[in-house]
Amino acid sequence: MMQGLRTAWMLALLPGCAWAGSVVTTADFGLGSDDNIQVARNGLPRSAEQFVQMGLAAALSEPLDAGLSLRVQARLDARVQAQYQGLNELAGGLEGQLLLRPGQGFYTPILGLSMGVGASQFQSDLRDAQEARLGLLAREALTTRLTARSRLFAVWRGSDSRAFDAHMKGGELALDWQATPPLTLTLAYQYRDGTVVSIGVPGASALANTRAVEADDVFAGQSAFSFPAQTHIGLAGANYAITPSLSLDAQLRYVESDTDFGIRYHRWTTITGLIARF
Repeated sequence: MMQGLRTAWMLALLPGCAWAGSVVTTADFGLGSDDNIQVARNGLPRSAEQFVQMGLAAALSEPLDAGLSLRVQARLDARVQAQYQGLNELAGGLEGQLLLRPGQGFYTPILGLSMGVGASQFQSDLRDAQEARLGLLAREALTTRLTARSRLFAVWRGSDSRAFDAHMKGGELALDWQATPPLTLTLAYQYRDGTVVSIGVPGASALANTRAVEADDVFAGQSAFSFPAQTHIGLAGANYAITPSLSLDAQLRYVESDTDFGIRYHRWTTITGLIARF
């Protein structure tokens, strides 16, 4: 899934793809870690996990008019956990993007509207879900080596358990710097306002503010409970082009969620892998 903040919408803004009227296929394979797979609140014991993930995407871009194009992308992802097999996941999604470049100047931004749907299947009986997404996005070259990306988004997610239902809205800002011809460095920040799901034994304050709670089927003796929170995500990434069609990608992500009832949650995740483009 190589999600981090490097999601599929980034691919849509590559100038060579968005306006080419062609099909672009990407495949990725990565090894990752998560130091708080349960999203346990600060101060409680944390469960770390390692995983393998794979993804395959195909995108079709079709010019509609001068400076206007339609992009449709289908994606399939799989994640296999080292310890908690109930979290093994197979996911698929389809996204359409209408992209506008209102001029030919170097600094002319690319603007976009995106809509997508997706579904996830877990070994856990509670976590299977369907998702709808809506977003506005933009990309602009600041210099010949520095590019800014931004987006606003809303997500609605319905699961087999109310404890895993979620909705959120937010925004993101990222900078990509081509340090050398093969090396691109990325810094990004994302803000989300919406649902967070934690696995554990909820305290009195969490129970008073939870939207739903249900006995979990992966972590025995613990419960899944959801609540509103404000989440801040920071990402540092590096992508090194080994060949024109193969690159090594590494990401470090920090996530912190603040609640209205005074409890915080944080986690670190990493992923390193290969991305191939065809």
